[in-house]
Amino acid sequence: MAGELDSGDVVVVMGKFLDIEKVLRRGTPLNWPDSICGKNCRSYITVSSHLAKGRCSVTVTYGNAALFNMTTVSLKHIAELAGVSRQTVSRALRGERYVRPELAKKILQTAETLGYKPNPRITALISELRNQNKGHRGVTMGLILPDITEKDACANYFHCGFITGVRDRAEACGFRTELVSTLDYTSMAALERVLYARGIELLIIAPSAIVGRHHLGLHWNKYASVLAGPGIRRPRLNRVLSNYYLNMIQILRRLKALGYQRPALVVKRSILSRTGGVIEAAFLLHLSLFGITRNVRQMVWSNTPSLANENLAAWLKKNRVDVVISDQPDPRQITSFGLSVPRDMGYVSMTCNPDKPEVSGINPDLARLGANAVDQLSGHYYRNERGIPADAKIVMHEGKWQPGGTLRG
Repeated sequence: MAGELDSGDVVVVMGKFLDIEKVLRRGTPLNWPDSICGKNCRSYITVSSHLAKGRCSVTVTYGNAALFNMTTVSLKHIAELAGVSRQTVSRALRGERYVRPELAKKILQTAETLGYKPNPRITALISELRNQNKGHRGVTMGLILPDITEKDACANYFHCGFITGVRDRAEACGFRTELVSTLDYTSMAALERVLYARGIELLIIAPSAIVGRHHLGLHWNKYASVLAGPGIRRPRLNRVLSNYYLNMIQILRRLKALGYQRPALVVKRSILSRTGGVIEAAFLLHLSLFGITRNVRQMVWSNTPSLANENLAAWLKKNRVDVVISDQPDPRQITSFGLSVPRDMGYVSMTCNPDKPEVSGINPDLARLGANAVDQLSGHYYRNERGIPADAKIVMHEGKWQPGGTLRG
């Protein structure tokens, strides 16, 4: 809006009516939020405005004197236009459940219309002060453990490595961490009440202990969240993963260099499904390194959850397999056939336990996975990002080769 006003014009700025007649009568600078109506003043008053992303600048001038100037949209402006308190606006923008859905929608629409963008540093400071008032020191990241108790998670090398990585990196970045198991609550609603009481708005979702778990029913708009691992698929949040594709290529190149000729992939079908087929695809595409270009699928065994059986032993012999690549952390399913590792057959694990250095394969570096999750989540925190992102990002890292003693040479 720019130019001079016609007789009887009513100027609406930030939802308020500017009465030009009162401006003339006062003869003094006009301060927000004076609300008045206007009359004949075409030759006296000009109004200019500029609305850009996150910024709103409105100036009303009388002659050479600035009568009104507003450059930054604040919670106060949103509150006045929506007809609510600043505290209600703050709660609605944070997605708190105490604001009625229809009112929250109105406030969010008002904020969007005005081009409101929060200052992430101020928001972070206020959040920290709010937590301190509740008896919490610092900002807490909640590490959600789906379908596994805290005790079992800390005893499991996979989850334990991930938890260690999260805790160490969070501490280095100035955050506290708190483990929360879904098994400790009768419902997601009960879990969320505890999160609210503890002032936890930052969530890292650990890999699920159940293969079939694809969803967690939280109100995601309240939190900044990051998923770890491939299991939970909904909603599409930002995620951290091991790079299964590059890990498999690394394995095959190592086997080629050691002189192996007939590698086989022996993996549970549920694992192939959980990783979206990436492991199998990388294996099949790179069998050409060994001169295997025909009937490549015959080198993949995924017919049964129980790998240690006579059918598998016969299959290995039929296909003249000289090295097995498996998702299991040790070669017990191979040695149960009476085979000696690595004399009779080599063995590679895609998930080596670093506490068992005698096994050859990929150490998925779970501590790094946890650290990557913290780095992603802290970025959301400082950018004041909440809810489900429009475009989910995936951060992947390649595992480390563990020489071990289950391969010859």
